[in-house]
Amino acid sequence: MKVTLPRLSRNEMTFVLILLIWGLIPSLVGTARIVEMNAGSGSLPTNPRAEETPLPIAIHIVSSIAFSLIGIFQLIPAFGKRFPRAHKNLGRVFIGFSILSGLTGLWMTHFYSFPSGLQGDLLYTARILVGFGMIYCTIIGLLKVMKKRLFSHLSWMIRAYALGLGAGTQAIIGISLAVFGLDLEGFPRDIFMTYSWVINILLAEIVINRYPVPRSWKT
Repeated sequence: MKVTLPRLSRNEMTFVLILLIWGLIPSLVGTARIVEMNAGSGSLPTNPRAEETPLPIAIHIVSSIAFSLIGIFQLIPAFGKRFPRAHKNLGRVFIGFSILSGLTGLWMTHFYSFPSGLQGDLLYTARILVGFGMIYCTIIGLLKVMKKRLFSHLSWMIRAYALGLGAGTQAIIGISLAVFGLDLEGFPRDIFMTYSWVINILLAEIVINRYPVPRSWKT
């Protein structure tokens, strides 16, 4: 049986490429972290509590990688229109990984110990809000699709996805700062990490308002 892939517009192709690049860096770092946890090596920064309780961080990394990859297909209207059954089935998996990523992120933020230079009160609060926000957006998105409100469903899932890709924005900004020899700690680091989620939220709203979707989805 021959499967015909959906033809993507130039905007959709650009959207896919941006998301691939956006999620690539944290996915690679997360994969390296899991490999190191299994191999016992230590080229990445360590956290004593993470070493004592590695399961939450392993679950968080795996669920976040799956969330970012599945989300690329789920947020393209052409894919959902061409493969509605696959979109529905992948959507269930996407929702599960989204909630799991949010929950493990909350757990690590609250129970793992971080040096004050790596996480202050501002970043702690931001991570808690992002974790709950990601779960909230996902659940609202699920409720919207159950009511056949497809555009609203897509909007909330885009918001959840943007919050979930905060690590991608943080990595890109962090690399840019490192190029100029800047290694932020303490409150300045809290600001830049928090600002990354603000950027993502603003980008999500731009996408929601400008990204083309089937006209029937807006009814």
